[in-house]
Amino acid sequence: MTRYALLLGGAALFLATPSAFAQEPPPLRAAVDGTFAPHAFPSLSGGYEGFNIDLANEIAKRLKRKIIVDAAQFSGLVPEPMTFLRLRPR
Repeated sequence: MTRYALLLGGAALFLATPSAFAQEPPPLRAAVDGTFAPHAFPSLSGGYEGFNIDLANEIAKRLKRKIIVDAAQFSGLVPEPMTFLRLRPR
């Protein structure tokens, strides 16, 4: 009886697995210094543009992923990810 229960449970797990892979992966995140033209600078239409933004968008396109590009001051780019790593539950 337990053998049939294990077989049924394994079949249910096998059939449920493709739906888990069908989920969209989380977007990539990138941070740039938004005041360093021509690499990244504010655009008149809102958001940012420049070489680094174009490069990040091209990488995301080739990986078939979405990307979120945040602009920050250069001094805040390195400490912020380190704070995230310290606050993340392990």
